[in-house]
Amino acid sequence: MPKEDALSEILENIGSEFDRIRSNALDDETIDRLLAEELNMSDPGGKMDECSSGVCTKTIDRSFTIKPVEERISPITAVEGNLHKNHRAKVRKRFLEEGLDKFEKHNILELLLFYAIPRVDTNEIAHRLLNAYHGNISEVLGADYRSLMKIDGVGESAAILLSMIPQVFRVYREELLSRAGISGRTMVEQYIANRFTGEPVERVLVACLDNRWNLLGDEFVSTGSVNFSSVDRRGIIEMCLRYNATAAIIAHNHPRGTALPSRDDLNTTIEVRRALEVIGVRLIDHIIVAREDYISLACSKNYNSLF
Repeated sequence: MPKEDALSEILENIGSEFDRIRSNALDDETIDRLLAEELNMSDPGGKMDECSSGVCTKTIDRSFTIKPVEERISPITAVEGNLHKNHRAKVRKRFLEEGLDKFEKHNILELLLFYAIPRVDTNEIAHRLLNAYHGNISEVLGADYRSLMKIDGVGESAAILLSMIPQVFRVYREELLSRAGISGRTMVEQYIANRFTGEPVERVLVACLDNRWNLLGDEFVSTGSVNFSSVDRRGIIEMCLRYNATAAIIAHNHPRGTALPSRDDLNTTIEVRRALEVIGVRLIDHIIVAREDYISLACSKNYNSLF
């Protein structure tokens, strides 16, 4: 068939279809009748009976709000959430009745994480944390919060909560000791060592005492590596004068190392001792605190000549 004839046939078919549509079009009278029928099928409140009409009209609910994503839970998720809720209630009850003495390490972390991670199995997250930190809760709690957030399932809230625990404990210990009164070498040393609990960076502390080993006051005087140029000599002297001290102890921590002194530690000891001698205050010790232990240079045979 020639192209011209084929085109003519297509155009004729299109025209015929338009004529058919036109002949079936509703006139104004028919449209009015259908609208009246639809209105008659409405209830007194104007809500359409969905089953008896081909036009599905529904009332707008002005009280409608979109719930947060976490509240839009599928039935399966809701069941899981209830299971977790019941489990959490049992763990809390066990803690209230027994304390933590019989808890496994992962159960302790699991319980802590309840208060930062809702509706999730924190038991699995607790195991991941222990696996990442050699099975030690002390390493988990002593870790930087940014490192904790690298563990699958640990968000910012959980990381901050965990990293807060050692520092809260430090404040607790300080208040206990301050109420008891701190005196004597052993108590003063323990108090100072506990002041560094949970400290993630190196810091320098000065403790002021009288000649009977009674603690008059203590303050952190610098942050960063310990060397004499970084330690605030003027601040140390002013602090000793303010407390009317006759003796002082300096202390600093090694957050990621052992308590053994470095060359800078020894040089700083000598220079601080000389600075305090000018105002008649004796430097009686330099304490170096590691994660689990500390060294008193004054009590160490290798270093007691520094004092």
